[in-house]
Amino acid sequence: MSTEAGSIYAYQIDKQGKALAIGWNEIRSWKPDNGYFWLVSRPDGEETRRWLQTESDLDPQVVNVLLSDDNRPHTVFNNEGTLIALRAVNQGQTGEDDDDLTCVNIWVDKSRIIVIRTRKILACDDVRNEIKEGNIPRDTGELFSRLIDRIMSRLGPFTSRIDHELDLLEDRILLSSTTGTSQQELSVMRHRIITARRFLVPQHGVLSSLYSDRAFWLSDPCKRQLREANSHINRAIEDINACREHAALLQDEIMARMDRSMNRTMKIVAVFTAFLMPVNAVTSLLGTNIEGIPGQAGTNTPYGFLFECLGLFCLMLISYFVFKRLKWFDED
Repeated sequence: MSTEAGSIYAYQIDKQGKALAIGWNEIRSWKPDNGYFWLVSRPDGEETRRWLQTESDLDPQVVNVLLSDDNRPHTVFNNEGTLIALRAVNQGQTGEDDDDLTCVNIWVDKSRIIVIRTRKILACDDVRNEIKEGNIPRDTGELFSRLIDRIMSRLGPFTSRIDHELDLLEDRILLSSTTGTSQQELSVMRHRIITARRFLVPQHGVLSSLYSDRAFWLSDPCKRQLREANSHINRAIEDINACREHAALLQDEIMARMDRSMNRTMKIVAVFTAFLMPVNAVTSLLGTNIEGIPGQAGTNTPYGFLFECLGLFCLMLISYFVFKRLKWFDED
């Protein structure tokens, strides 16, 4: 399909169950009598934008959602078809962002299914390979349910990988004497978990809404397959919740280690302070500018130093009773 081929492709499935790879000319001349077609594209494809906005006969609001790259999972029903926004993972694909949740917007009616995704997703490739091998869906509902099943089945390895990385991080935390690097890694992991949960929870509701009669293009067998796909989300949500609790426990362990390290430091400071306190008290008393200090020559008030000591002792007693009244000496 022009210079965008590879990431953008389309298939037409006729009423005899034969699939044919088509381009933009065939899409523009397509009619429902020819069967149905499946288009997979990107929101930044120029031909895709032009066709959706001027030739697809879709509602402008639907087109705007299809071309958006930051939708939360939701579904919109109307008389012509259904708009579904989902998130998918590319577990197993190379690259640093394999586990990023990719935005996938889908329009489905009886005669066409349009998939707009921000990045290439392996689930579409799986269905495409099945079509090439001759395993061709009979209608848009079967193709959609097959695609959803491939998307949701990848959530299990996705959550398992997060759990495995948390286990490795836990080992490093328990075996390491420092927590600075571990704290940073844990913050990144917690952000991934929070992001995944924010999208997976509403995605469960999206698939549940497709069981209703408003999804007229879905047959009963397809709805049963969607229920099975929805069970993958349930398990993924349970796993991601467990990962969140695991991360919280690791955070508590890091904080406990930091507290113990702080307590050791404060203990050293307290011992050093207590060691110097008697010396500091004696030097402070002997350094006062008052007569009567023992060993001082030429004093006219021999009891001045004694009065100072008695005054300080009284001040200590007053402080003791004040602290006692404030319950500063009571144990928690």
